[in-house]
Amino acid sequence: DQPAGSATLDFAIGDPPTRGAEILRAQVRVPEGYDPERAYPVLLGLHAADQDSAAFIRFLAALLGKSKDDYIITALANLPGAWLSDPPAAASAPRAWLGALGKRYHVDTDRVYLAGYGPGGHAAASLAMLHADAFAGVLVLAGTCLPDVGGEAVELFLGNLRPLPTLIVQGAGDAGGGESESKRDEPAQAAARQVAEIAAWNRYLADRAARAHLPITVM
Repeated sequence: DQPAGSATLDFAIGDPPTRGAEILRAQVRVPEGYDPERAYPVLLGLHAADQDSAAFIRFLAALLGKSKDDYIITALANLPGAWLSDPPAAASAPRAWLGALGKRYHVDTDRVYLAGYGPGGHAAASLAMLHADAFAGVLVLAGTCLPDVGGEAVELFLGNLRPLPTLIVQGAGDAGGGESESKRDEPAQAAARQVAEIAAWNRYLADRAARAHLPITVM
């Protein structure tokens, strides 16, 4: 059995995986006092490529607070199969990740939660729309629910979230809309425009969810 603490989890893409299939490596936090006889809920974390998986797991553990040892927490960047435009060969990757977790640990498959931050938040929302039946809830931090093939696709896929409680959280820095103190600071202006666009889109999602009675909350 896997001892409590940090671990790595390798899994192959493919259904079934073939020789030469791409191998992905996720980081895992195993609960203190892990009991293989007990089924544990899982928190899957998606983060940006320039973030560290171990650090993101610590962040998620901090969000869980005293409940952190009630969960198996795992994290990965750039998960294939999270986006509509990903190639068909990548489509099995999300469930391969869950399958690999289930082979090593005692997982409660009815309590698998998804969380993402920034670009990982965008990916988490997209993944939830594509695999809503695999998750019990979604947390999107500093991101939004916007398909990579265009905003019009949200009308086709947003309804997939009907059985899935989804929380989209914007901090003060994500509200955006203001200009940089220096008009010559073009990167800062571009970032401000981006967060303003995210905030505007999230307002649209909140209205769309309310009209369709979808369990999507924007804060």
